[in-house]
Amino acid sequence: KPDLVVLDNSMPGMSGLDVSRTLAAELPHTGVVFLTMDPALRDLALSGGAMAYVLKDAPPDELLRAVRATTA
Repeated sequence: KPDLVVLDNSMPGMSGLDVSRTLAAELPHTGVVFLTMDPALRDLALSGGAMAYVLKDAPPDELLRAVRATTA
């Protein structure tokens, strides 16, 4: 079982939001970081099971902080 999953919303077959909800239900101890270009998805991602949300144009250290916080 993965400790951490980094998701984009735009994925083939299933949206990142759907994957996040599925992971929250089936693997509740797996951390989810939502990485996307769409700031409007923040609340949906966090309410759908993501533990962190990072915009793709954010500085790399912001993604690292989110990963570290999610796996701590």
